[in-house]
Amino acid sequence: MGKAARPKTLKKPQKIRERSDEEIKAVVIAYQKLYTISPFVANMMLLCSELSEYIQMPPLDDEKKMDDFIKENQEGLVVQFVRRFSSVDVYAIPRVLN
Repeated sequence: MGKAARPKTLKKPQKIRERSDEEIKAVVIAYQKLYTISPFVANMMLLCSELSEYIQMPPLDDEKKMDDFIKENQEGLVVQFVRRFSSVDVYAIPRVLN
């Protein structure tokens, strides 16, 4: 691998799997339903789905394993969450002016 390719590999990690179209559709439907109840939980679920392409994660439908995974990796997940959704918060969510 040449020097020119190194920065690209550092910025974007290698995928360990590809999400199927059915999985992506199911995640979008769940996200839309969950967002009305809790935007934070919906965004965290979306983030975990996206991250599952890059890191080994427990199944999203196993609540106990997901809870343990989130507790073990909470700091990194919060950093990734803020990085991923800060623009949504800044640009898409209307602010109440005082």
